[in-house]
Amino acid sequence: MHDGDIVILRGSEVREVLAGRELELIQAVRRAYETHGDGDSSLPHSTFLPFPGQPRDRIVALPAYLGGACRIAGVKWVSSFPDNLNRGVDRASAVVILNSPQTGRPEAVLEGSAINAKRTAASAALAAQCLLIGSEAGRVGMIGCGLINFEIARFLLAVFPDVETFVLFDQDEARAKQFQNKCRRIFDEVEVEIADDVGAVLRDSPLVSIATT
Repeated sequence: MHDGDIVILRGSEVREVLAGRELELIQAVRRAYETHGDGDSSLPHSTFLPFPGQPRDRIVALPAYLGGACRIAGVKWVSSFPDNLNRGVDRASAVVILNSPQTGRPEAVLEGSAINAKRTAASAALAAQCLLIGSEAGRVGMIGCGLINFEIARFLLAVFPDVETFVLFDQDEARAKQFQNKCRRIFDEVEVEIADDVGAVLRDSPLVSIATT
């Protein structure tokens, strides 16, 4: 790169880079947690941008530095506008800016919604691995039928190929049905059930993922 050049990746390009790399991403998240545990990181408080008269909406800045083998600094600028769902638009959107820790210069601008979803899913799958060492997942409950839980389902199947059934619940029955159809189309070897209430999910599932707005 020439001095001042910045790599810019659109959402489609980010998704292409990350596709099919669930196990690699889980290991990357594991290394990030281990590096943080070693004290080689910096995580200032997040900054929330609220909007007068819009109590549910916000944009959040999350700066961070990670050392170890990564040696990278940056900030995630992520929004949450729940009413976007009524507009046919995703609730959350994000951009990630990466800076050199040596010079401070920006090196990359990445569309961040896919990164955000897959990082969250990788963290959930890693936690499940730690909780279920030596055990089978079998039935997995999914409370909240949005993008995050869909990615969590994808990552859980990467580490627990023995998953037989996803049990779903969402307050919006149409969203639960859409989620069910999408899972059946992409994860065709897994049964997908819709529960009548949250209690049914909790009673029947030894592993439960909660991802709601």
